[in-house]
Amino acid sequence: HFLHLLGIGIHLLYVWYQIKVLCTISTIIAMITQRLLFSTLALSSTAHGFFSLGPAAQKNAGRLAIEETAKIQGDKIPLHLRLDITGEKNEGHFPLDGLHLELLQDEAVGDEFTLPGTNGEHAALSTGARGLRIMKDASFVGMNGMQHAQLENGCWEMTWREGDPSGALVCGFDVPKEMKRNANSPTLPSGRIYINMRLWSESGLERMQKWKEAAEMKSSQEMERRHEELKKMQETNNIFMKALHRGNSLAALDRAMATGVDGLVRDVPSDDKLIMLDGGLMLRSDGQIIGHGESGRSLIGSAVVLPGLRP
Repeated sequence: HFLHLLGIGIHLLYVWYQIKVLCTISTIIAMITQRLLFSTLALSSTAHGFFSLGPAAQKNAGRLAIEETAKIQGDKIPLHLRLDITGEKNEGHFPLDGLHLELLQDEAVGDEFTLPGTNGEHAALSTGARGLRIMKDASFVGMNGMQHAQLENGCWEMTWREGDPSGALVCGFDVPKEMKRNANSPTLPSGRIYINMRLWSESGLERMQKWKEAAEMKSSQEMERRHEELKKMQETNNIFMKALHRGNSLAALDRAMATGVDGLVRDVPSDDKLIMLDGGLMLRSDGQIIGHGESGRSLIGSAVVLPGLRP
């Protein structure tokens, strides 16, 4: 009788071990797949360049970006922004309010008009540099009262990789002299900065939002199963059943993580974070500020599109 129980116990432990190994492998595969997907969607990928594409794919992607830009009616796009400089190490907040831009359709010609897509390794993914007009400088209250942030050589581009549900709107500026609000605030460094904001097509956004909704539902179900298994583990006094329920709870947790729900919630916006443009394009209302100095590119702050985007 003892040997029979011992055999059952060993079998249960072996089954639990197999479940754990299989779940771990599936989680690793799912996380790698998720990382590959969202690295192509992340705004920061616009600042640091896209994955390598063949010449034909680059040509198609560049044509797609130009076609999407052409959907925006009119010769200018008003854009009202609030900037928040936090520094490379998230050192605090340096708000810059009231930056009003007009994005023009005219090509920006000159070596001073640099952008990560236009001047990067995969220039074919970009519309090319377009001109912009600063209608109102960003301002801040410093030690000497109200001050204005001087930005020069402004231009913009749209990048859109063929097959992706979203592209990016990127504005570039030169900061001739570093600025800070006071001695303790983060610094807006001198050099080139880029403001990156995500653009979505209606069909691409709808597809990703459905994916996010399904992932949230699946993750919620698996977390509920995990809770039930943990409860059963606490209620039983049988050490073998405890091991089985613990294995089941870990398997449920692995399945919840494999849905990629965290990345989807972070990267796929809800409707209240989008601003409708012409031609079925939607602009995400929050973006990133990338600094490009002597040490390379780094995230230095965030940007928010204010009401009044369209006239």
